[in-house]
Amino acid sequence: MSNNETAALPLQALYELHTAAPAGREGMPAFAAELAKRLAQGRDAEVADFLRDSSSLCQERLHQLPGEHAPWQRDHALWLALARISLPLGQFYGGNPGVPRRSAELTAELTALARAWLDDWGSRTHQPWRLRDGYDLVLRQVFGVLGHEGMSSADITGLLRWARELSAKAGIAPGAQYYCQWQHLLHQLPEPELLAMAIEDGGGQLSRDIVQRQLPLQRTRPAGQRWALWRDFFAQFPAVLDQLRLPEPVLIASRWETADAARRDLLAQDLFKALCFASDDDWPHDRALVECMLQTDAAPLAAWFKQLGHLAINPAVAQRLWEARWPALLPLLLPACADGCKHESDRAGYAPVAETLLADRPGDLARLAAGPLTHLLPALRVDTLQRLLPQLGKAASGSASKGLRAALAQALSALPVDAPQAAGWLAKPNKNLVLAYRDVLVAHPDPASGSLLSALLSGGLLDVAEQGPVQARLKDLGAAAPVADAAGSPGGEAVPAGSDAGSLAELEAQAASLQRLSPVIAALDQPALLDLLAPLSAQAARALLHLAASSPQELPALARQLLAQAGAENRARLALALVQHWVAADGAPESRWVLKLLPGAADDRIVDVLSSAALAWHKTRKERAVVALQQLGRLDTVYALSCVQALATGKTLKPSVLAAAQAVLAEAATRRGMALADLGDELTPDFDLGRGVQLQVGAQTYDVLLQGDLSLRLRTPAGKLVRSLPALADEGLRTEWEAAAARLKTLSKGIKAVLQQQAPRLQSCLMLGRHWPLDTWRRLFLEHPLLRVVAQGLVWRVEPAAGQPFSLRIAEDLSLVDAESDAVQLPAEGRIALWHPAQATEQERAQWRECLADYGLKALIEQVDAPADLPLTSQWQQELLQPLAPIRLTQQALDGLAGPWRFHAGPVCDGPGIYLHLRDFAVQRWRVELLHSAAMPYYEPGHEIDIEGFALRDMAADRLLPPAEWPLPLQASLCAMLQALASRAAGAVAAAGAAQV
Repeated sequence: MSNNETAALPLQALYELHTAAPAGREGMPAFAAELAKRLAQGRDAEVADFLRDSSSLCQERLHQLPGEHAPWQRDHALWLALARISLPLGQFYGGNPGVPRRSAELTAELTALARAWLDDWGSRTHQPWRLRDGYDLVLRQVFGVLGHEGMSSADITGLLRWARELSAKAGIAPGAQYYCQWQHLLHQLPEPELLAMAIEDGGGQLSRDIVQRQLPLQRTRPAGQRWALWRDFFAQFPAVLDQLRLPEPVLIASRWETADAARRDLLAQDLFKALCFASDDDWPHDRALVECMLQTDAAPLAAWFKQLGHLAINPAVAQRLWEARWPALLPLLLPACADGCKHESDRAGYAPVAETLLADRPGDLARLAAGPLTHLLPALRVDTLQRLLPQLGKAASGSASKGLRAALAQALSALPVDAPQAAGWLAKPNKNLVLAYRDVLVAHPDPASGSLLSALLSGGLLDVAEQGPVQARLKDLGAAAPVADAAGSPGGEAVPAGSDAGSLAELEAQAASLQRLSPVIAALDQPALLDLLAPLSAQAARALLHLAASSPQELPALARQLLAQAGAENRARLALALVQHWVAADGAPESRWVLKLLPGAADDRIVDVLSSAALAWHKTRKERAVVALQQLGRLDTVYALSCVQALATGKTLKPSVLAAAQAVLAEAATRRGMALADLGDELTPDFDLGRGVQLQVGAQTYDVLLQGDLSLRLRTPAGKLVRSLPALADEGLRTEWEAAAARLKTLSKGIKAVLQQQAPRLQSCLMLGRHWPLDTWRRLFLEHPLLRVVAQGLVWRVEPAAGQPFSLRIAEDLSLVDAESDAVQLPAEGRIALWHPAQATEQERAQWRECLADYGLKALIEQVDAPADLPLTSQWQQELLQPLAPIRLTQQALDGLAGPWRFHAGPVCDGPGIYLHLRDFAVQRWRVELLHSAAMPYYEPGHEIDIEGFALRDMAADRLLPPAEWPLPLQASLCAMLQALASRAAGAVAAAGAAQV
C-alpha cells in the first residue's frame, strides 16, 4: 500500500489492517508511527475521534508500547499534543525520562485538564466499582508528570493536599492503601517539611510513602542517629510502623514495649530480617537493643527463630548469636546451623559456627532432630566426627529415620571401620542403633567390614527382614553368611549370602522369625484381607505386609516368594483392597508402600478406583494424583490406559498432573511401537467380549453377552438370559460366586466408562474431520464388539480413492446401507470419516435426519443437527476467523460459554491479563485459540472483553494454519461459537437497556 493510500485510510481501518492476525500486537509499531504522523500534521480531530471510539484492547496496546515504538514518548511536542487530546477522553499515555519536559507551564496545563476531566467524570452516574477509575487516572498517571525542579514547597504541598482530596472523593478510606505517583514531588521536600506533611496526613498512604522515601537516607547515618526526628511521629502513629514493617532495629525496639502479643510475633520476624542486613558497625548498637527486647519478652523471638531456623538468619548473624550467647536463643542455634548446611553452597558459612559450638557444647548434638543432623553430618570434619561418635550413637538410637542412617553411613565411611564399635555403639544397642551400625558397615569401603557384618548376623541382632543388605554386602565381598534357623538365631553351615528358601514350609519358618512387625500394617491386619493370602498362615501374611512396608524400594525376595503362594484371583482381590486402603487414606505417602504389592497381582479392578482418585486429587494433591496415574500406566491394560486418556482429554487437569498423564500415554505408545496420535484409537477395550467371556461357579458356566443397548446379560446353562448371577445355593462356592459377581460388575462398569469416554473423542473426530483407512475403520468400528454398537447410530462419509464421496451407516445386521436403506459397498481403496452436515447438501441432511428418526437411532454425539453454516470470506483476516461484527461481553459471560466448549484460560501475561482461551485436541495435535482483550486472572464484576476471533495452531509444527487447511466441520463449529458469543453479548445489552427503562 502506497503512502498516499495509507494517509487516506481512517485510523480505525488502519489499526485493523496492521493488527490483523497473525501480526496482532506485532503490528502496533507501524500503526503508532502513522498515529504520530497525523498528530504532527495537526489532524487532532481525527485522532480524537479514533481514541474516543477505540476498544479497550486498542488502548491497552497503546499503553504497552515501549519507547522505541511510541514516537510520542521521544518527542515532547507530540506527547503534549496527544495528552491534550486523550486526557479529556479519560486516557493518558506516559512518556520516557526527559519526555515530557517538566515545567511550571506543563504542570499548570495538565492540572487544568485533569480538573476538567474530573468534573466531567464526577457528573456521571457510575457503578460502585467504577467510581474510582476516573480518580485513579489522575492519581496513578497524571501525577507522575506534575512538578518540576525548583518548585516551591508551597506548590508541592498544595498538589499533595489535592491528591489527598481526590482520594477522599474516590471513596478511599483515610488509612487505606492506594497508589499515587507523587514520588517526584516528595523528592524535592526537605526532611522537616516531609515530617510535617506526614503528621498532617495522620498516618495515611502519604505518610507511609514519605516514610518509605526516608529509608535510604536514614541508613546512611550511624545506627544511633537514625530516625531521630521521627521518634515522636511513630509514637503518635504506630500504625504506620505496623503497616510498613520496616526492618529497622531501633524502630522495632521502640515499638516492642507497647505492642501486644500478636504484634510482637510480627516484630520478631522483622528484627531477624533487620539483623541479616546489619553491618558490623551496626552490631554493637543493635546488640544492646536486642538484649533489652529479650529482657522484656524473649518468647516471640525464640518462637520465630525456632520456627524458621536458618531461614531467619545468615552465617554472619549465626556467628553474632554465638558470641552473644543469649540463653533464650542459644539452644536453637545448632539446629539452625545444621539446617543451613542442607545445601552445599551454604556449608562454608554455617559449618565453622557449628564446629565451634559443638566443641563447647557437644551434648547439643544428641538432642538434634534427625532432619537437621542429616544435613549437618556432611559438613563436619573427620576429627569432629571421631570425637562426637558417642553423641552420634545416642542420636541414632533415638531415631528410626532411614535418611539419618544413610547420612551416618556416608559420613562415617571416612573413619576406621571399627570406630563405632570402639565408641560403645554395641554396648547396650537398641533396634535403631543396630540398624544404623549395620548401614555404616554395609556402606564402608574397608573389606574388613565383612567380619564385623558376619559377627552382626551371628549375634542375632537382626531379624530376617533386616538381614538382606548384610547378605548382599557379604556376597559382594565373597564372604559366607551364617544360616539362621527358623527362630532367626545362627546355626547350621555357612552358605553363600543371599540364597533363598523355596518351599512353603521354609518360607513359613522365615516368616515366623519376624517377631517385631511394623506398626503401619495394623490397619491392614484384618482376617478378611489376610485370608486372601492363603495358603500362607496369618503370621506369614503379616510378614509379607511388614516386608513391603519396611523395604526401601522394591520388594525383597522373601516378600515376592510369599506373595507368589496366593492364587491369581486372590492376588487381584488383595491388590484391589490395598488400593482402596491407600485411596481411603487420601493417598498419604506413609501408606504408599502398599503399591509395591501391585505388580503381577492387580488387574482392571483397580482402574476405576485409581482414576477417580487422580481426578479428585489433581487440584490439591497433585503429587498423589501423579502417583495414581503412574500406577495405571504400570498396569498397562487397554482399559487402564483408556481411563488415563479420558483424564488427559476430559476435564482440565492441573499442568503437572496433565503432564504426568501425557507421559503415561507416551510411554505406552513407545512400548507398543506406535505414534501417540494412533494410540487413542487402540484404547477402546473390548473386555474379551469378542472372543466370549464366561463366568464359572462350580460346575455352572455362564456366557456373558452384550446386548444392542450395550447392557450385559448372562446365558445360563439352560439357555435362559438373566441380568445377574442366580442366588448362591452352596456356601462352599461363595468364593467362586463372589469372584464371578465381581467380574460381571467390573465388566458392566467398564463398558459404561468406555461409553462416557467415546462421546468427547468422537466429537473431536467429527470437528476435526478425522479420517481412517478403510481397513483400520473395519477393525476399530465394524469388528469391535462395543464400538460397532456405538457406530450404528452414526453416519459415515466415504471418500474413495477414485470417485465421488458418499455416506452410509451400519445396519443392525452389520451390513452397510445409505440413507434410503439400500446396500452399499466399501471401495477397494479410500478413507472414511464421520459425516458432517457442513459437507452435505440440504437434501442429504434431510434424508439422514428422516432415516435416523425412522429407525429410532440416537447418536452418541450431535451429528445430523451439528452447525453447518460456514464463515463468510470477509470473516477471514489471514489466519484469524473474526466475528461478523464487534463482540464485547463480560468475562463471566465468556467463561460461561467457554467451559461447555471445553476451552480453558490461557497463560497470565503482564498486566496482569489473560489474552486467549485454549482448546487442545488429542486426536490430532491441534489447538484452537480464542483471542480476546485482557481478561482478569481474578474475579472482577462487570469486566468486559472484546472478542478478536479464532486461530488454529498446529502444535507439532508450532504454526498457525491458513484457512485452506481448516477442516470444514471445524469452521462450521467455530462459526456457531462466534454466533453464540454475539447472541450472549446482544442479550446482555438488551437486558441493560430494559433495566434502565
